[in-house]
Amino acid sequence: LLDCSESMNEEYVPRKREPDLKAKDTRDKGQTVVVKPEKKDERSAPDGKQQRGQVKKKKKNVVTRISVAKRELKEVIQRFKDTHRVDILRFNSLTTDFVATAFPDEGKKLPQLTPKVREAANAFVEQSKAEGLTDLLKVLRQALEYSEVDTVYLLSDGAPTVGVVTHV
Repeated sequence: LLDCSESMNEEYVPRKREPDLKAKDTRDKGQTVVVKPEKKDERSAPDGKQQRGQVKKKKKNVVTRISVAKRELKEVIQRFKDTHRVDILRFNSLTTDFVATAFPDEGKKLPQLTPKVREAANAFVEQSKAEGLTDLLKVLRQALEYSEVDTVYLLSDGAPTVGVVTHV
């Protein structure tokens, strides 16, 4: 499951681990990290909003969260054995199913990782763009519609922002 929400366009900043902390203290506690907003540039209106028709200036040499997720997902796909069966679901406000898109004749059956499937999967991942909101529950439900699913990998940067967003 590949999060393609707009927040994945933000800069990827690796976490710093403190060497003296025990492993149990460094686990992710499910918190969402808020990135400080960029400073206003000279093209911004007095209220800080982008003026119409102007393109937001990107920092050079910035590694985005989506680029890291895409790189990691493609590496995982390459490491899987040919006997493995996979699907990739890109999600934001909407969900795009790799198998349904690339192999519509398969129905709800996952294809084995042949060279053709790997190539199509890598192309599918590479086409991913960050936009929209994060609808996590919807994509999890869709992933579990395949009876063959026994493992789900989730590449995301935070909490859901649409659909079910309450924390219990």
